[in-house]
Amino acid sequence: MGKNSQFVNRHTVSDPTIAKHQRPVARSGALPADLAHLTGQGLSKAGFFKLMGLAKTRGKRLSDIVTAMDHRLGEAKGGRLYAYLAALAAGPTDFAVAAAQVRAARRQAEDATRLQHRIARFKSRFGGATLASRSGDALYRIDRDAAFVQTVSAVRSGTAPLQDLLPWMQAVERGDLVLATAAAEQRFTLH
Repeated sequence: MGKNSQFVNRHTVSDPTIAKHQRPVARSGALPADLAHLTGQGLSKAGFFKLMGLAKTRGKRLSDIVTAMDHRLGEAKGGRLYAYLAALAAGPTDFAVAAAQVRAARRQAEDATRLQHRIARFKSRFGGATLASRSGDALYRIDRDAAFVQTVSAVRSGTAPLQDLLPWMQAVERGDLVLATAAAEQRFTLH
């Protein structure tokens, strides 16, 4: 082999690790978005592509491995990260089902967070407001905290708790409920 054998493969599987208290810099380039965050842990693009190839030869996806095992990858850096991922890629475990479950749990958490934001916006916008049905046959007075609604109509009147705001938000979004005009409110106060 000789003196130059050490220079045959100039690509390394890891980049120098980042100092402990520095924020990792994600350099995504051509990497899939769900893997790019690991570049801040010292894994080079060449290392990623080698791992992707290894996983593919075993009928796996590196994205599935990283997604399923992300909770265990936090401390590994550089060569150790590469070795760990290579062992998982070469091993007998199929990570597709576990990765699908993790992705589904993430989507559920994101959906719940989005719903909470929508509820907060609804409460902020319609707390203390009076809504009217599109047909104008009912008024809905929402208290300031959006915890109760007073319904006023020719058929029935009463107060009820607003436990589930989703149907109310959907009715506003569809246009079934609109902000009540002064004329609509006055018409119901005369009854």
